[in-house]
Amino acid sequence: MTGISAPWHEKTTIAFFGIRGIGSFYYLAYGLNHIDDLQHPARLWAIVGLVVLMSIIMHGLSVTPIMRMQGRDPDAEDAVPPPRFQGPGGDQR
Repeated sequence: MTGISAPWHEKTTIAFFGIRGIGSFYYLAYGLNHIDDLQHPARLWAIVGLVVLMSIIMHGLSVTPIMRMQGRDPDAEDAVPPPRFQGPGGDQR
């Protein structure tokens, strides 16, 4: 999110929901504005919200095991962030 010129609250929202989660909400809102005779719009919002929430939970639970399978342990004491995410001072081993 460093290279994006957006307010911090927008960056936080995108980081939390992900681009696909934001897209899900956007396209649902777009579709609801273009359908005249829709019976249960609140149900659609609930379903999309649940799917996005489940996605957040599943990705959050699976990211560390997947990184470990790739040989990167984010919880290791000697873990070094990628070059663009090291902050001031560069490699701080």
